[in-house]
Amino acid sequence: MSNRKELLRDHITAKNAESMAVLRRLTDADWAKPVYSTESATWTARDVLAHLADSEKGLVAQAQRISVGQEGVPADFDLARWNLRAVEKRANRPLAELLADIQAGYAQASAFLDQVAEADLDRMGRHASGRIMSVEAILRQMADHRATHAAEVKAALGK
Repeated sequence: MSNRKELLRDHITAKNAESMAVLRRLTDADWAKPVYSTESATWTARDVLAHLADSEKGLVAQAQRISVGQEGVPADFDLARWNLRAVEKRANRPLAELLADIQAGYAQASAFLDQVAEADLDRMGRHASGRIMSVEAILRQMADHRATHAAEVKAALGK
C-alpha cells in the first residue's frame, strides 16, 4: 500500500477510534438527550447515531461510484430530506445494531481503500453536500463527519 493510502487509512482509523470511544461511553439515558436542533427537528444522541449509521454506508458508496467514473449523487440530491428520512427509518432499531452499522461502514471504507487504485483517489464527483470532491476527500470527510458529530454529542452531554 502506498504512503498516501497508508496516511488516509491512519486518518480514518484514528477518527473511528476517537468517535467510537465517545459513542460507546454513553449510557441508556444519554441516548434520549438532545444534541442540537435544526429548522425541522431536534436531534437526540440516538438520532445522531442513526444518522451516522446511514451516512457511513452512503459515503463509501459515493466514493466507490466516483472511483469508477460514475456519478456520486445527482445534482438535485436533497441532503436535508435524505438525512431526516434516514433517521426516521432507523427510529426503532436497537442501539447495538446502529453501532454495528457504523463499524460496518468503517470496515467497508477500509476494504475499499485496500482495493482502490491510488490514481482513482483523485477522481472527482459530487458529494451528498453538493460539493465536487475527490474520492480521497470524501473518505477523509466521512471520517471527519463522524468525529465531528461524536464531538457534538460529547459537548452537548458534557461527557
